[in-house]
Amino acid sequence: EAQARQALANVGAILSASGCGVTDIVSVDVFVTDLSNFKLFNAIYDEFMAGHRPARAAVQVSALPLGGVVEVKCVAVAHS
Repeated sequence: EAQARQALANVGAILSASGCGVTDIVSVDVFVTDLSNFKLFNAIYDEFMAGHRPARAAVQVSALPLGGVVEVKCVAVAHS
């Protein structure tokens, strides 16, 4: 749970530093080491996205760097 919250907080910080927000996200890729934890991640993700629903893929992987259990990759569109 802590890693999921931190990963999404990092996404939020990067978006903010770029002048973007959650609604600017168009695509999300989620990598988890155990899909049985995906329900918990989904609850945290839904809270973070606050109703926004970009395209999303979720993939179980055998391992992540530094012992991580979740990794989030987002693509956002910055509007000028």
